[in-house]
Amino acid sequence: MKKILYSVIAFTGFSICFICTAQAQGGVAVNTTGAVPDSSAVFDVSSITKGLLAPRMTTLQRNAISGPAMGLTIFNIDCGVYNYNAGTPAAPNWATISATNVLIAGVSIAANPVGAICAGSNVTFTATPANGINSPSYQWKVNGNNAGTNSATFTTSSLNNGDVVTCVLTTGENCVSGSPATSNPITMLVNIVPVITGTTPAGFCSGSAVTLSA
Repeated sequence: MKKILYSVIAFTGFSICFICTAQAQGGVAVNTTGAVPDSSAVFDVSSITKGLLAPRMTTLQRNAISGPAMGLTIFNIDCGVYNYNAGTPAAPNWATISATNVLIAGVSIAANPVGAICAGSNVTFTATPANGINSPSYQWKVNGNNAGTNSATFTTSSLNNGDVVTCVLTTGENCVSGSPATSNPITMLVNIVPVITGTTPAGFCSGSAVTLSA
């Protein structure tokens, strides 16, 4: 097995020495022992006294990377997490490697009054963002079409039976993933107000029967 050894010394006020070993069939090892790289690795770093540092940058600096490769990984110093591009160079999608300190965008909605209503009745919907989400934007939707304003509440009296109301929450916070997020749907049960027909006959006496229809 052919291998090439490179000894490198860097001076930054003190000297550091490490050995790079390259195999002819591919693969580079960086260590202090001269061990060859593992056959399954293109780059094999080993040490029992030092770690490996990924590029550290802010969210703004990360987003400024031009055409980031799929899988490109950085350490986000704003959020204290590792991000990687789960999208494409043309359409980056920065995801977070599993971490407990990451906020996940989320929103739930509730209606008042609850349950069935009469046609033309006012209904107020209230959106509640997930804990820790600050200053989000809201887009209310009825049957998938935009409705209401950028507000945590939405009031309407023009709902029909079967209409589905949702809310989409968007946040630009640096350390929130999953934005935009869509709420739970609320399907409306709207009853038609009955129309009463019939009149009281002339000469109506107390106790007499009158027939009305709805």
